[in-house]
Amino acid sequence: MATYTGNRYGADITNNTPGHLPPQGYSPSEVRTAYGLNAVYQAGFDGTGETIVITDAYGSATIQQDAALFSAVYGLPPVNLTIVKAQGISNNPHGVARTWDVETTLDVEWSHAIAPGAKIVLVLATDHASLDEAINYAVVHGLGNTISNSWSTVEGLGNPAQFNRDTRILEMAAAKGIDVNFSSGDFGDESFPPNLPGGVGFVSVDFPPSSPFATGVGGTSLALNADNSIKFQTGWGTNLTRIADISPSGGTVPDDNPPVVPPLNDPAKGLGFQGGAGGGESLTFDQPAFQNGFVPAGKRMVPDIGWLADPFTGVEFIQTIDGQPSVSVIGGTSLSCPMFSALMAIAAQKAGHGLGQAAALVYGLPAGAVLDVTPVGSATNATGVVDGTPFTADDLAKTGVFGGGPPTLFNTTTYYSALYNSPFSTRWFVITFGTNTSLTTNPGWDNTTGVGTPNGLNFINAIAP
Repeated sequence: MATYTGNRYGADITNNTPGHLPPQGYSPSEVRTAYGLNAVYQAGFDGTGETIVITDAYGSATIQQDAALFSAVYGLPPVNLTIVKAQGISNNPHGVARTWDVETTLDVEWSHAIAPGAKIVLVLATDHASLDEAINYAVVHGLGNTISNSWSTVEGLGNPAQFNRDTRILEMAAAKGIDVNFSSGDFGDESFPPNLPGGVGFVSVDFPPSSPFATGVGGTSLALNADNSIKFQTGWGTNLTRIADISPSGGTVPDDNPPVVPPLNDPAKGLGFQGGAGGGESLTFDQPAFQNGFVPAGKRMVPDIGWLADPFTGVEFIQTIDGQPSVSVIGGTSLSCPMFSALMAIAAQKAGHGLGQAAALVYGLPAGAVLDVTPVGSATNATGVVDGTPFTADDLAKTGVFGGGPPTLFNTTTYYSALYNSPFSTRWFVITFGTNTSLTTNPGWDNTTGVGTPNGLNFINAIAP
């Protein structure tokens, strides 16, 4: 017998109403309200006259129709999308391009959701190895004042020739007043062992976001009030502990699901750490002057700024799957980066010119320009009793250490946990927000969210000059 009490998270798994898809998918209007963007649009700034450049590999064969439907469904103006396509791209959603279909769709739809007046130029590389050449093409041809890149690699696996080549491209962009932004990564400090998704077995930041001439965009988890104002946001890093298995009868209420004894948090079984914003200290690059006094002493620190990224508190997007349009919930720093790039395009509209590297501008902004992201706790975190054995909130929040060590919370002391019924099965879990490998969320700059998240018109007014 098992009894669990505490916070409850997520829409009921039987719900299929867009805007409230389980576990939680926010619409453009909800995100705009939460981050004060309606005041930006009311002031006359929506990216008009600016171009957002997006680099992806392969692309999506249905991106034009998917973006058009997304705009119609969510009340956005039609998207002005131009595709610059390299020769020989397969564009096969069932082959090598499978995950890039999703990436391309997310990048285009959510940059448009934030800056609906901006043009979008999608520059497609022939493969993931030539993505830096896509940036170079955009810089040389002056395609736009902001370039969004929802991709990165583990810095510790890079090589000096690659770093030098990419840094030259990024330095040229900064000199031309072009802002080049990168997702900071989705696997925390990358310390997973190589046999688990995203892992390399040692602590590292990602590159190019770690370049002194790039801007690294981290991520947050977001909870909203009924009026779509922010209830809380914290650094993105989630853990799952399984507390009840699939019901033999296929039921969806707690009493139908047999308890797991003891609760499972073994990463080898797909539990424990589920993802988190990348960040930390570069292994390679010296700390740029714009970070001095704002981050711990050392080398280049990542990320510079953050925005919504947690897939468990993600956004809705529309993609054609097997010939049919489908609404899904998605996240990752692949979401926070195009949203931030779109906001920088709006800032360039207000300024009347490109602003250059955002990372050199976001430190030391006046009070109110960014929302500081801090740890969020709860007096009613999930606890349980299983066959007479008590399990504390810490017990249920910990993740199994890679290699079979005892479960741990790494460096986290404050977090928010809740009971969660997965829409992808009838299993029940304890989900924990704010637990990101060895990375933490703290007042001021931190290695999960950077300086915080943009605060609508205050951010635009502060950064545009």
